[in-house]
Amino acid sequence: DELARGMAGVELGAEAKQRYDGWFAALQGEYESARQLLEPLANDDDQALWALAVTEERAGQPALAAEHYTRLADRRSFSALGTAARERATRLLGRPVPRARVAEELDELATRVAPWLDRMTDEPRSFMQLTLTIDRSVVDHLDEATLTIDLRNVSSTPLGVGPNAPISSRILLTPRIIIDRREVPGGLRALLVAMQLQRGARPDQAEARAAEEIRNIGSGLLEVVDLDRKLRLERNESITMRMPAKIGTAGKLVSNDVTKRSTLTWRATQGFVPGDQGYVPGPLCVTGQSSTLTITSLGSETPTEEAIARLKELPVSINDLYLATSAFKNTSIATAMNREEDELTTTFVNTMRDLLPQLSATDRAFLLLRFSELEIPSLRADAEFTDILLRAVREAPTEISIAFASIKSVDVDDAVLADGLASDDPDTVAIAQLRRDQLVAHAAAKAKALEASGAAAGP
Repeated sequence: DELARGMAGVELGAEAKQRYDGWFAALQGEYESARQLLEPLANDDDQALWALAVTEERAGQPALAAEHYTRLADRRSFSALGTAARERATRLLGRPVPRARVAEELDELATRVAPWLDRMTDEPRSFMQLTLTIDRSVVDHLDEATLTIDLRNVSSTPLGVGPNAPISSRILLTPRIIIDRREVPGGLRALLVAMQLQRGARPDQAEARAAEEIRNIGSGLLEVVDLDRKLRLERNESITMRMPAKIGTAGKLVSNDVTKRSTLTWRATQGFVPGDQGYVPGPLCVTGQSSTLTITSLGSETPTEEAIARLKELPVSINDLYLATSAFKNTSIATAMNREEDELTTTFVNTMRDLLPQLSATDRAFLLLRFSELEIPSLRADAEFTDILLRAVREAPTEISIAFASIKSVDVDDAVLADGLASDDPDTVAIAQLRRDQLVAHAAAKAKALEASGAAAGP
């Protein structure tokens, strides 16, 4: 009666009503009535077949129940109902139930595909290949070498290329640099600790700050390239990128000091991800390493005084300029670290004053760029030396030297800035205008800050 009241107002089709009555008879223990109602429906109705299996199970007929469960499992091998039916049949029989033919076929197909997919993750080199080559083994500081990166699809199928594709297009380049038998930056620890101690740091503070500086130097040496020129690579197709081997900060390090022999080796990590200690190889990652490039020394045994003296003997070569500026920077750093009296800077500045008027416009531009690149400690705030350089540039200008000098301007009234704005080269004018706008904005902000501080101070 209670069930009848619950079904009041519910309209069921004839088959649904028959299945419902069969379920109800089974639950009431009327198994023969349940069979008579459910068996005619079981061939086409999955729920009726499940109800019939439950009926036989409750009636104490496990073999018949298992038979019905097995029929349902084979008929609906892709569904949750079929999985549940197979589990019940296995439990009733006490042994695994043979799988349906379609399940065996699916397993066979998966077995053919899965090893290839597993091999992609376990052995990324089985489907892509990364090679790095440097076209020369030995160069001097004026020579260039080319680094070539080649990423190739060696799998049996085309694969997508991109930041999140099977073949990642982003490659991390990590240099191994050795300058004068000292690895950079790791080999600088003792020097950096000594510098911190000279600044008054405690030994533990010096070690911690040196370690932090080494990490910062190391991260600054990294380069990232993106081989995003294709959406996918066909079988045995590759993407190739060429660039200077002496690229970025690493290239600047090995090129700046020509008094020392350097070596440079690049390691590439394709498919890298951020980690706790920096970048680490990610899934589907391959790596490669180039051969070693050696950059020869122009004269490691040449004393700084002799290198500067050579600039007084005309003609002066680019190698002479390289050697003298590098040697002077090394001496300047050592003098600053040891807090010794600097007697060489005056000699160097006087030599430059005499030499610059005798150089070509190209060599003068080279020196301007060279001194900015080296950042020699004793010349950073030397107004006289800066004036000598800028005056020499104005006497024999080139577009590159005017543009660079415009960037170095510190006042809107600087003559070199006016030269840049009056240039015939539109790029030089644009650079000079940008610098002028920066200086005007800086002056306005400074004036506003002074006005605000004066107002805050009151009368």
